[in-house]
Amino acid sequence: MATDGMVLHKRSLSEGGTSTQAWKVLSQTLPSRGPDVDAWWQLTGRHLAVLLDAAAYPIEKQYECLLYHYHYAAPYLGPAPREGASPPTWKSMLQLDGTPFEFSWKWNNPGGEPDVRFGLEPIGPMAGTSLDPLNHLAMREILYKLSSAVPGSDLTWTHHFLATLFDHDYAKYTQKAATMGSSIGTSLVYSLEFQRKSTGLKTYFHPRKLDQQAFLDIPSWEASFRGLHPNSPSRTAVHEFLSTNPEGKLLKPFCLSVDNCSPAKARIKWYFNSPHTNFRAIREIMTLGGRIADTETRTKQFSELFNLLKTVTEEHADFPETSEFPYVPNNGDSIIPNFADAPDMLKGCVYFFDIAPGRNLPAIKVYFPVRNHCRNDLAVTQNLNRWLESRGRGQYGAAFGRALETIADYRRLEDSGGLLSFLSCQFMEDGELDLTSYFNPQAFHSGRLTHRRATRRRGDDRW
Repeated sequence: MATDGMVLHKRSLSEGGTSTQAWKVLSQTLPSRGPDVDAWWQLTGRHLAVLLDAAAYPIEKQYECLLYHYHYAAPYLGPAPREGASPPTWKSMLQLDGTPFEFSWKWNNPGGEPDVRFGLEPIGPMAGTSLDPLNHLAMREILYKLSSAVPGSDLTWTHHFLATLFDHDYAKYTQKAATMGSSIGTSLVYSLEFQRKSTGLKTYFHPRKLDQQAFLDIPSWEASFRGLHPNSPSRTAVHEFLSTNPEGKLLKPFCLSVDNCSPAKARIKWYFNSPHTNFRAIREIMTLGGRIADTETRTKQFSELFNLLKTVTEEHADFPETSEFPYVPNNGDSIIPNFADAPDMLKGCVYFFDIAPGRNLPAIKVYFPVRNHCRNDLAVTQNLNRWLESRGRGQYGAAFGRALETIADYRRLEDSGGLLSFLSCQFMEDGELDLTSYFNPQAFHSGRLTHRRATRRRGDDRW
């Protein structure tokens, strides 16, 4: 891997590289809140600390981010995984192994800095019961608290979609879950994105209508959108693509996210799953079937994206645009019960279309599932860093690699895949590729559970 190159930032990793000074200070001074909360804090709190340090956040911002986690993440992750424990009553669908937490690392452009984000599905004590069949109570509590804690927060759009993407007869949801023999499944997620001078709050909605099968149908989505904004040129363009284009007809809508800020500045991201990973399909979707004009800059961006995907998957230079990227069964994951009615969600690429009012055409991002198509986590990391370094963006590559090794302290990165889940790309107006790596802490990985020490005191470096 490339050298760090961060001459202005003195990193604060403790001896052995398993935590940072900020995390150790907070862990020693903040009060215990019970075994489950403490366990999640020791796991994901330490991971967050290492990522913030690797991304060279100022020390005061590191403390701020960790305190957000302490107050608004760790207490809401449900029962902590333990070796030999019964499976949790509510199993999150945020990750394949049931971990209700996700990290992302937005890669720096030349001369810039990375951004770190976390997302989670809050799990309340009554999740899946007749009192809270959709597991919404914890999320509503957190949003109420964060609306005061995050400057500039505005929940207007979140309130609208909470009211229109779900039914409100909890008794019928309880009956449906009993008929299914399992809980309804994940429907609300939130994320905090930590920029250097601000923090952004987003809400994600996975609709769960009573008459819904695997995916909510397009007319039901549109009914919700129309209640917010009757006319939207970007949304009209997406609908035309979905109904007339061969690739568009294959897309399945499964999620929506909104920025919880002033509606004048917020985005509405509509997420779809595609069964394809071939680059011709990626190009067709990211141009909206030719509706987004081809330019010299965009042509170069597509060439760069294809080169990047061939690099991380270790495919040869003349790999055809029409070929699906080969599937690599290396992560040990299988279809968990909550995905039984939507197995397509575990393969193919994911896209979002930003359909916020004021745009004639949507901004589009593709999420490539590296967990399915790359040899192992070390290969993904090394190949991505090599690509970034060759384009003057490798300043943080080595620090990112070391952070991943710390997070995966229960195994070696070269042993398997699955820690890194997606690599996303959005084309920027300046010609750069906006890239983000997403990863799963794998809290329920058998190796992590057996790796735990038999006894430990709160605040130790390792969970």
